[in-house]
Amino acid sequence: MHDLEDREVPWEEGERYARFWPDSRLLSTVGLGHNRIAQDEAVIAAVLRFLRGEAVGERVVSTRELPFGIA
Repeated sequence: MHDLEDREVPWEEGERYARFWPDSRLLSTVGLGHNRIAQDEAVIAAVLRFLRGEAVGERVVSTRELPFGIA
């Protein structure tokens, strides 16, 4: 999980890890920043779904033409 408006660790860093980690998924949020993301009810619900083995977030794909795309 990574917020698009994270000022401490840019979202692109999370996207990069997800892109190169096989079978990873990235759940992006908007407006939660670096710290509030851990207190957001929707994020907590997604974490619980993940812990139950459900797929959470999007599979990140990337090409030279679409460097930060998700599908």
